[in-house]
Amino acid sequence: MRHNAVVVMSGKIDFIVNASLYHQFDRGSALMPMITGTGCLFSAVIAAFHAVEKNSLDASVAATVFYGICGEVAEKEAKGPGSFKTKFIDALNCIPTQSHYEKR
Repeated sequence: MRHNAVVVMSGKIDFIVNASLYHQFDRGSALMPMITGTGCLFSAVIAAFHAVEKNSLDASVAATVFYGICGEVAEKEAKGPGSFKTKFIDALNCIPTQSHYEKR
C-alpha cells in the first residue's frame, strides 16, 4: 500500500474503501442531491473528522454515517428542497463537541 489512501464514494449507497477494508451504508436523503454543494460540504465534513481521528478509515466511516444521519433528520422536518437545505445545516450543527461533555 503506497499511499495508505481511503476512498469515499457517495450516492444512494455510500462506499468507503482502503487497501484491505470495505464499508457501505444506505443512509441519507433523496433530497441531498437536489441541493447544490452537498458533495463539497461532505468533503469538508470528512476533513473535519480527520482532524480529530488519526485513523483515516475510521474518520471517513464516522463522517459518512454522521452526514447521512443529518440528511435523514433534515428530511423528516423538511417540506421540500428549500427547507431541507436549512434543516440539513441545522442538523450538521448538532454534532456533539467536547463542550457537550464537560461539566458546567
